[in-house]
Amino acid sequence: QRFLQKWLFVCCLLTMFQYTSTAQHSAAQSTPVPLQKAVELNKRGLEHLEKNEYGVAIDLFRKALEIQPEYSDALDNLGRALDAEGKDDEAVADFQKTIKLARDNARAHNDLGYALFHEKKFEESIASYRKAISIHDNYPEAYNGMGAALMSMGKTDEAISAFERAATLDPKNVDALNNVGVALVGQQRGTDAIPYLENALRLKPLAPDILENYGHALHQAGRTDEAIAAFQKIVKHHPDDATSWA
Repeated sequence: QRFLQKWLFVCCLLTMFQYTSTAQHSAAQSTPVPLQKAVELNKRGLEHLEKNEYGVAIDLFRKALEIQPEYSDALDNLGRALDAEGKDDEAVADFQKTIKLARDNARAHNDLGYALFHEKKFEESIASYRKAISIHDNYPEAYNGMGAALMSMGKTDEAISAFERAATLDPKNVDALNNVGVALVGQQRGTDAIPYLENALRLKPLAPDILENYGHALHQAGRTDEAIAAFQKIVKHHPDDATSWA
């Protein structure tokens, strides 16, 4: 009788094991397929987003979300594509949905800050950037975006600090380097602006906006001949740029 009980017990264990293995195998075959499809659609959407093909990207992100409605990466990417198309209200709504799904998603808070900036909601934009930074302190894009919002509110000193932090975190961030320069030139601090603008020009030697800012900084610093040379470079390489002068 004891032998029979042991044998039945072993049979039960084997049956449970076989059932569990079969269920897991079935799950492994069926459950990931929709997710894999959504991931593939999201990946393709990103490829088109990088090529500035926003309409195609939006369609692909939406298809991914039809399969996986709570796919936070696809939601965030959809918001970025909508924002790039100038559909700020829709972008903000998608970023907010992303944040509800993943509150510690620093990129979603950063992207929401960017969209709010385009809507000229600068205080809300700054709050979103600050939230992104509180999650991920070493986030140069968030510091740079926050600096732009602060500048728009006339808080130049705070903006300069944010731009400088962005440039320190990412020395190859051309936008941050140029933004520090612009803010300093705006304060008539051309001499302080020059090193930032020179670093930006090392990365983008013929960028007309950086050359123009550099020319103004040189002019403020009393280096008139070098300033003229910078403006002449714009005229030579960007003859249609109406803001340049020589």
